[in-house]
Amino acid sequence: MKNRLLLLVIAALVLGAGAWLATSHSTARTRATAVGTKVLPALPLDQVARIVISAPGGTNTTLVRLNEQWVVAERANYPADFAKLREAVQKLTDMKIRQVVRVNPDQLDDLGLLPPGAHAGTGTTDRVASEVAFQDAGGKTIAALRLGKPRMRSGGGAAGGMDLGGYPDGRYVACKDGEALLVADSLEELTSPIATWLDPTFIDVPVDQIAKMEVAGPNRAPVVLTRQAGGGLTLSNVATNKEADDYKIGRIGGALTGLRFADVAATGLMGSVTGLDQPVLLTAHCTDGRTVTIQLGATVTSASERYATVAIAYAPPPEAAPPAGTNAAALAAAKTRAATDRAARDITAAEVRDLQSRLAPWCFKLSAYSADAMLTPASELVKDKPAPSTNTTVTTKSEE
Repeated sequence: MKNRLLLLVIAALVLGAGAWLATSHSTARTRATAVGTKVLPALPLDQVARIVISAPGGTNTTLVRLNEQWVVAERANYPADFAKLREAVQKLTDMKIRQVVRVNPDQLDDLGLLPPGAHAGTGTTDRVASEVAFQDAGGKTIAALRLGKPRMRSGGGAAGGMDLGGYPDGRYVACKDGEALLVADSLEELTSPIATWLDPTFIDVPVDQIAKMEVAGPNRAPVVLTRQAGGGLTLSNVATNKEADDYKIGRIGGALTGLRFADVAATGLMGSVTGLDQPVLLTAHCTDGRTVTIQLGATVTSASERYATVAIAYAPPPEAAPPAGTNAAALAAAKTRAATDRAARDITAAEVRDLQSRLAPWCFKLSAYSADAMLTPASELVKDKPAPSTNTTVTTKSEE
């Protein structure tokens, strides 16, 4: 009897081991099959109307398709950077599984894959995942992806044994509870601040296109820079015992070249808060007829930024009349040039109208570095002339 019971126990153990081995092999095959497949294989992009990026701590970035344009909801529907959005979505739809990570549910926090909203304890938000949720027009989630910690590679050692530090070479992600996948991309752009999702289109006026620049405001001496024929911008009314500080003048003149904003301010702020009820005005008159006006207000609470608005207008130069007494060939050439110039002016006018309609309604935050260059006081744009040399020693040619 005892022998029979022992045989039954051994048989059960053998069957159990066989089942475990079969399950283990099946799981291994499933993992192996998953490697190289897409993480989001069937995302219907034509149905996506909202993309919500939720960060640990409750900060969201909501990208919404509104009237055939993508906007950032948290910035009062300011236009989104469509090129960045398109690149990010393309990256996610093409992203493939590099490795299926075998991990217990209670180990997900080590990979930063705890569900959004999970309480991981004070100072441990890096254990909670960010999440990218694709939603339809009704707010229903079509697909979601958790973004865990980046996987770090050692930087290795350089000559002399110096450690170059680590670098991200992938990220742990999950599409559902209890899952951990490793992908090859670090996906850093998806966890970037809200401001980086805003359309960066702003003001870009090369300094050589500025004919005149003026800076004026309450309780400050005006600054006037004018371009001399064939030369650069010069400061008006420099005292005889002073000379212009070319470096600082160059900073003002170049302030509109590739100008970018740091963020978009909240709508509805009072002028007494932004300081735009008594602004400093920077006005740049361009050689092609454009006029760009920047209104500079008070510093933001952090003092690293300053409130500003922008306006851009266009007054095309008059068409030149053909010189009198020209022959038919010269007259025809003049008409062709006039038509070409007219087309160019029409293009500039359309560009100005588009930019003005895009930027005019908003109050921006400029970096203090950009704003401070524009606000350089007139007294700091000049410096004392060097004292004349007192060396009266005369060097004569030695006789041979």
